Amino acid sequence: MVNVLVLCVVLGAFVTFADSCNVNDFNQFNQSNPGPFVACLKDPCAADSEDVALVNCTLYAHCILHENQCYAKYRTEAEYSPMTGILELVPNNGSVDERFFQLGGLGGGFTGTGCLPGGLPGGLSSLPRCPVPCTGLPTTHPGLGGLGGLGGLGGLGGLGGHGGHGGPGRFPFPTPCPSTFPATCNVNAQQPNLLLPLLNPLVNVPYCLRIPCSTSNPCLERNRNACINVPGCYFDMGLANLRQRYGNHIMPGVPVCHLAIRNRKFHQLVSNYLQTSGRPWNGIYTQCFLNENRNQIYSPSPGCYQIHVLQYIGVQPTLAGWPGITNNECYLIDGCPINGVCYRPGQLTRVQVRSGEDTARHNVQTGHNYFGQPMCLNYNPTTAQEYLDGYHQCRQAGCVVDPSITAAILKQKLYQIALTLPVHQQIAFWRGVLSGQIRADNYKQHMRQNACPSGPVQPTVIAPYSLNLQGRSFNPSNLFNPGVIRPQCPYQTYQNLLTGSTAGCCQRNLCYTPRSSILRSASGVAAYQAEWGEYSTCTASCGGGTRKRSRPCVTYRNNDTCVQGMAEETHRCNVAACPQYGNWGGYGSCSLTCGGGTQTRTRPCLPEGSTCQDDVQGGASQSRPCNQIACPTYSAWSDWGDCSVQCGVGEKTRTRTCTSPVGSAPCNAALLISTQSCATSCGTCQRTEGACQPYNKCYKEITTLCVPDAQGGAYCPNCPNRTVRVRCVMSIAWNDYCRFCHDPRVQCLPVST
Repeated sequence: MVNVLVLCVVLGAFVTFADSCNVNDFNQFNQSNPGPFVACLKDPCAADSEDVALVNCTLYAHCILHENQCYAKYRTEAEYSPMTGILELVPNNGSVDERFFQLGGLGGGFTGTGCLPGGLPGGLSSLPRCPVPCTGLPTTHPGLGGLGGLGGLGGLGGLGGHGGHGGPGRFPFPTPCPSTFPATCNVNAQQPNLLLPLLNPLVNVPYCLRIPCSTSNPCLERNRNACINVPGCYFDMGLANLRQRYGNHIMPGVPVCHLAIRNRKFHQLVSNYLQTSGRPWNGIYTQCFLNENRNQIYSPSPGCYQIHVLQYIGVQPTLAGWPGITNNECYLIDGCPINGVCYRPGQLTRVQVRSGEDTARHNVQTGHNYFGQPMCLNYNPTTAQEYLDGYHQCRQAGCVVDPSITAAILKQKLYQIALTLPVHQQIAFWRGVLSGQIRADNYKQHMRQNACPSGPVQPTVIAPYSLNLQGRSFNPSNLFNPGVIRPQCPYQTYQNLLTGSTAGCCQRNLCYTPRSSILRSASGVAAYQAEWGEYSTCTASCGGGTRKRSRPCVTYRNNDTCVQGMAEETHRCNVAACPQYGNWGGYGSCSLTCGGGTQTRTRPCLPEGSTCQDDVQGGASQSRPCNQIACPTYSAWSDWGDCSVQCGVGEKTRTRTCTSPVGSAPCNAALLISTQSCATSCGTCQRTEGACQPYNKCYKEITTLCVPDAQGGAYCPNCPNRTVRVRCVMSIAWNDYCRFCHDPRVQCLPVST
């Protein structure tokens, strides 16, 4: 919840506004008469909140799902009439003139203790800042009342009402000449309704292009009179009333008190008038002041002649205004109307301008950021060349490129350009792109064909370049594709409750001037930092190394330098600890018992799964010789002997001799004899087949058995001792159910045992 206590002076009386916002206050909605559609924000008290997605609408208590749209609920707040602040000047008794156009004392009932706000022309209470209430200030001069004949313009001339009853005064101004400003404006104070048109701006700046009169004075957003008494500023009463009802659901980021007249000559003339007259400004006289100084204000400024210079040297001047802007409106926003286009003037002292950057733009993708950014150059690319040329022209003009035009997008377009080159140029061109030497500003220079190669051209092409766009290819013409997630355009008239313009506010400008820098923007040539090149190879594979990348400064004919951002960037890389070997294990057994064998030991590479490089001790294993003594000499094996049994399984043996010279390894007795199993068959394999059994057995038994021979031995390797059952049929008669054992309805006994 946001609470700001604002104390503002309103028309001679002190009014306290408690500008509070609590999300729980937004709880009203009329199903039968919902009014204009107001998109619901996640936080109606924040100026940069995101839209609530339709699927999440019911999750927020201050939102309501109605007719398949997520509406914002509203709060019950008093609305202000266009006459608010003007009617307060007219009391229940007394003359209008003597109250509205006082010059000396407060007259007509105010006697000495009131606070007239600084002698403002017309008696309107409004200061550029919030004053502290003053009461009981001493007065030294008698009041002059309404002074009949000095009404009309705040006591400064014209036919006014009869003089009021003068009280002790504070501001004894001499009577000015009635033929000078503001006496010549002929403001009729007796009909306050005629003052309302004077509060409307002469230039209807679209909502998306409005800039605040002050970012530090909250009075201006809450007090119309305080707003219009700042030169060039106007108060949007309709927007203020909708904000009272819906909070920041209504066009967040758009100021209620906005600077409409930005003409530098106008502000200079106003400043001169205020210094010579000694009086604060009154917005009631803005139209009259513009009319009296129209020859100076509605004329090209000296910076407008720089436009032709820029066009001559091939640099595009930056745009100002909006679709359908008139010449007079262009002058009022300090532009240069040339051939039906409103440009920003150049600077008189130098053609160079500062490179554009949008530090005020938040990362959150709100409708205020997404739509209606002030167009700087017309940048709506469809081809690779339009992408690259438009990007360079936008940056060179000091404008800001929309964040959707990323370095990866530009690289993809350069890749497409590379594919159009002759085959023998493609690799070199693409390597230049990756190194940062070929960019949007100079790619055409590298497209010029070099000398023809002397040998045959090899059909080598560059590898495909992949650009991860989450399955979607980027195309500005598809920015409004329903499949692309984007916020809703917040700029609308809400069923004509607002009278301001929305011209060009629901389009997305890819080359724009940040709203925060509109007043200090100018046409010219900017030096800018190009996109970053590829990182160099890391200086170490592990243990912490560094890698660098750079971006050049793009200048116009090398006559400027970049003052923003770094030209080189260094990052740490491969910071993980290098793999290293652990401790050695013990040596294993010798591979041979004599004659020279080897034994091995190993050590692990840590951490597990890593790959270690060889060090002074070698790699992961070490070997050494063992058992170097000579081996004894063994003779050849003898023939196998007879099997050890006459019937059954036994073993047979063979032998050899060994000779061991002095100094050799001793003979191994176990190696002098070798045994092998053997078998001798005996006995007879007998097979007996039984009779077929009737239903429901329907089987016969077959028995195999090894029958001992005359000596009593029985070893028949291929004659297992077993009995098996096989299905059989006793006869072929139709009533022998054994014939139907295959049918599951016939209950024959199983043959398995």
